[in-house]
Amino acid sequence: MTHRRDFVASCGALVLALSGCQSLLSRTRLANLELTDPHPDDYEPVLGALIATILPFDHPRFPRVSAAEVQERLLALFPLGEER
Repeated sequence: MTHRRDFVASCGALVLALSGCQSLLSRTRLANLELTDPHPDDYEPVLGALIATILPFDHPRFPRVSAAEVQERLLALFPLGEER
């Protein structure tokens, strides 16, 4: 079983590895994956799963907000269909 803290730490390590290996990134298959954008609608189920996994909705001190509300707010702040 993976705990939330371990998952978030792994994500941080991946980001650091990608940023530190930028010169190698352009010569790998990972570069193609990073540069090829799926349709914006394809991101929404993934975003919803990440929100449900990372945020501690079951913790008593966590604000009473639903995963759908968090996703809606994130999409309002960072629209997926916008130009980069």
